[in-house]
Amino acid sequence: MFHADTTDKTVYGAYETNSTEGLQITYGYNRHHYWQKQMGFGLVGNQDGLPFYGDVHDGHLPDKTWNPSVLARMKE
Repeated sequence: MFHADTTDKTVYGAYETNSTEGLQITYGYNRHHYWQKQMGFGLVGNQDGLPFYGDVHDGHLPDKTWNPSVLARMKE
């Protein structure tokens, strides 16, 4: 048994988004439903509350996309 959840962090300032590699700070809807620049965080913990997987991801990645990709990695 495990629990997975994501959140986002809104950032301010100028960020270069020319690169296709690495983290992309992108516009997306945050938890307060504002369209802002952000990055995302995901964490999976076991039944004792100990984390065993975490990542930082692009700001526009929705939960419904993140969850299946994490489940696929955990299955491997």
